[in-house]
Amino acid sequence: MSCKNREWGRAEYLKAHIPGAVYASLDLDLSSPKTASSGRHPLPRRDTLIALFSRWGIDQGKQVVVYDTSGGSFAARLWFLLRYYGHAGVAVLDGSFQIWLKENLPLESGPVSPHASQFLPARRLRKVLETPQVEPLIGNPDVPLIDARGEPRFLGKEETIDPVAGHIPGALNRFYGFNLGPDGTFLSPAELKKQFQDLLGPITTDRAIVLLWIRRHFLPPFSGPGLRRAAGKPNLRRILERMDPQPDHPIATGNPKN
Repeated sequence: MSCKNREWGRAEYLKAHIPGAVYASLDLDLSSPKTASSGRHPLPRRDTLIALFSRWGIDQGKQVVVYDTSGGSFAARLWFLLRYYGHAGVAVLDGSFQIWLKENLPLESGPVSPHASQFLPARRLRKVLETPQVEPLIGNPDVPLIDARGEPRFLGKEETIDPVAGHIPGALNRFYGFNLGPDGTFLSPAELKKQFQDLLGPITTDRAIVLLWIRRHFLPPFSGPGLRRAAGKPNLRRILERMDPQPDHPIATGNPKN
């Protein structure tokens, strides 16, 4: 998936993919249609996701493996949605599609028609927060906000996707790509835990809210598996993407530590 070329991902999938893999579109499958009052990728409706997962053949007995070509940054969206609806049997392929290619494992081309099943959502693992629930937390040192985008966008130096650059005042910055080592695989749990402990200090990970800030709304991150691997359990709260049309949200630029 590419945010700049929305047809690129499917075209590459049709050329070559892991045998049996089904293509998931960020725009068409993993998001609701954008509206005047929503953000760029609103979370899908519950009934829509249940029908989608059933059509893909996902049920309680299935282990799902999700992958992309971007170090898990897009695959983690599907990982999060499945975990959010109580499906524990889902994992992000460590090393992404590149590691599969590097190891010369089997490939196939063309679309895949999976055998449908019945997806039954279980108890949600964590609550999703909307903007009004997060606004009072801004500046609260006991509930840190972690912005998972790259530093240039966080600092407001550039904005490659959305028209507004910057970050929520007081937010910490840790690029999701730091979850990976030079070979594209996830860092060890011990190393990830150390990095997040260094970032958060005495605050435990179950108090943190990981987010992306885009166009004055909050968005669920694509970096969940990294912190889950570090913390040992999916204990981060997420923020529902919801664009607030009111222009009164504060915007910060530059390094908040300076």
